[in-house]
Amino acid sequence: MKTTILFFMALMINASVLFAQSDDATVSSWIFRPWMKYNIPTEGISAYARKAVLADTIADFDPINADFDATWNAATSTPNVIANNLGLADSHKGTADFEGAFKMLYDNENIYMLLRVVDDNVSGTESFEVMWAPYFRINSSVEGVDKNALRDASRFHMRFSQFGGYKILINTSGYKEAMFFYFDPLATDPTLNTNVNWAGNTDVVSNTKIFVDDKSQVGSNTIKKIITIPFTALTGTARPDFNTSIWRQLNDGKGITFDIKYTDIDADDAFNTATPALQKPAEYWWNSTHNDGYAVTYFNGFVGLKTTSAVKQLNVNSSIFSKVSSKKVELTENADVVVYNSIGKEVLKMNNVKSFNLSSLESGVYVLRAKNQTVKVVL
Repeated sequence: MKTTILFFMALMINASVLFAQSDDATVSSWIFRPWMKYNIPTEGISAYARKAVLADTIADFDPINADFDATWNAATSTPNVIANNLGLADSHKGTADFEGAFKMLYDNENIYMLLRVVDDNVSGTESFEVMWAPYFRINSSVEGVDKNALRDASRFHMRFSQFGGYKILINTSGYKEAMFFYFDPLATDPTLNTNVNWAGNTDVVSNTKIFVDDKSQVGSNTIKKIITIPFTALTGTARPDFNTSIWRQLNDGKGITFDIKYTDIDADDAFNTATPALQKPAEYWWNSTHNDGYAVTYFNGFVGLKTTSAVKQLNVNSSIFSKVSSKKVELTENADVVVYNSIGKEVLKMNNVKSFNLSSLESGVYVLRAKNQTVKVVL
């Protein structure tokens, strides 16, 4: 009996060690090709300072119907300014041309990014790129880094899908596409890790529920958006779960890596010195000082948690969707509903409804969203 108890205690200890192991420990058995390790530095390079901000807690948040200005003003954090111009310097005409900032919120299910940009020429060609990842170090024999030497395939492998890392592209009409980088870390066949495999729109929309709610006023030169990033977008094979406890422990308490880029394409953009000369826009970042910040996490800043106070947990057992079929959808209460297709495009919106049908839509996979809850339906 004593032997049996000791055996089970050993199993429990081993399981807890396995569960609690660091990202570095998880990576220790992974197989990295020599070209994948080239110029990957250790953490803390002074040439790339990394800002760290804290997200505010928010409960019962409904980004579909939220008042952007009221939510922005209620967040106690200082706006995080997007001001590092890594595009053509002459295309920046001052704060009247562009001024951008963001604030971060969270609950027990999602991260919310409130984005506010003042642009004197909202032409419809502007775009945002938002990237995040649970950063972890990779041991490398190369400690220094040369900016000009980064343009090789290794830079893509700083953001592993096994731990949850994405970049999403947003234009003036909303969410456009997403991508993350994938490779097989245990593959012994070198040919399996020669190229980067991309996964994009369908997987992201169907499985991670990334949403962009536009709060801009028509005709205004101020762009306002609320971007919902669910915790599922920070999971992968090596970390199948993500919660506030995990978030709080990452990167010595600094949180996840995060950055945003705004590309401001205007008709009066300056011409570069190429032959022939080409118009090039200003490209603004929050933290990154290198335009490969979308792929290399050590160029990015950090987003952590401001408080340890409890945040109301969404009750997954009390869904607002009481009945969902290909013919009819019924809700438990009146609500605004938005329907997205498989690539994240909004195709239908209804206000203050309790039941509706989807007969006007073509066959396919759709995501329904109401009261910040989602459900997938196949027509």
